[in-house]
Amino acid sequence: MKKHFTISPIIFYPTALISLLFVTIVIIFDEQASMFFANFQTTLSDNLGWLINLCINFYLVIIIYIGLSRFGSIRLGGNEAKPEFSTFAWTSMLFSAGMGIGLVYFEFAEPMFHYINQISTTLTEPDKIRKAIALILGGGISALQSASIITGFPFAILLILIAIGLIGSLKKDT
Repeated sequence: MKKHFTISPIIFYPTALISLLFVTIVIIFDEQASMFFANFQTTLSDNLGWLINLCINFYLVIIIYIGLSRFGSIRLGGNEAKPEFSTFAWTSMLFSAGMGIGLVYFEFAEPMFHYINQISTTLTEPDKIRKAIALILGGGISALQSASIITGFPFAILLILIAIGLIGSLKKDT
């Protein structure tokens, strides 16, 4: 039987243990975790929001530089390796992954956002349209680029935490 991948015990088991421990603690201490993450997010966005945006744009410039420089043509797998998929197929897969991440995340977040922060009835119609356009264009290239950087396991953990937090919040409301 042919193996398609191997698991490095030195990397996999400690990572899985830490992740499982983290998720278990968040589930057990639901209230404290909710307050901690809310305070942590507020502190980060209030004090370091500018740095987060700066880093996202810096990473975007670095990725474009690497892709367009001589480093963008480095072959992975040796001189004799042939790519399994074309460049167009890889680009399509990355774009689909980025769009999927956005859709899955906002499937939970956007309805809750609009439920909690309803567009004010005191706004004029043009102001409502401007606010709606700002919400639509809020992601842009930075959001897609960020999604391409942070895909994989950390995103899975984030989705699990979002789902747990949403379930906990919905349980409190009933």
